[in-house]
Amino acid sequence: MHNAHHSGPGLKPIMLNESFKSVAEIFNHRVGSTPDSTAMWGRKDDRWEAMTWADVAKTVRDIACGLHAMGIEEEQRVAILCETRPEWVCVDLGILCATGCTTTLYPSSSQDEALHILNDSESVFCFVETESQAAMLAELAPRLPHLKKVIVIEGADSHGFQMGLDELKSIGSAW
Repeated sequence: MHNAHHSGPGLKPIMLNESFKSVAEIFNHRVGSTPDSTAMWGRKDDRWEAMTWADVAKTVRDIACGLHAMGIEEEQRVAILCETRPEWVCVDLGILCATGCTTTLYPSSSQDEALHILNDSESVFCFVETESQAAMLAELAPRLPHLKKVIVIEGADSHGFQMGLDELKSIGSAW
């Protein structure tokens, strides 16, 4: 059975095909079908800015390739500790396109909750929104044996345990 889903007012419906085997395949089909259509809106420099499916695909590809360059293996867990924002969507899709599995943490998660979720999921990378979240995980690092790197969405200097999202995307773009 085919289901029609509308992507917004005035836009053509997208048909889901039963032959899709993953979210990554659906995403790539959508990008190929409507690359210049608006995928989402986000805030940049205090103003709203549209992102096309092609824009999102470039970001997702760079994240996925960056994760591959960093050594992600199929079905390894990657955590996201972040408020809802366009980067969250791109990171999630990047993880899935890299054949990883997404684990989520609430931004309100305590240190103990984060420790439990990251250890229980055996997450190898964790995307965080802010430097303060990265600092919390850095404190936990000795008790997180699987976690290789924390990737900070809102800028970060690379040092040991953490790197910025822009750096990961640059690595992915070059990979």
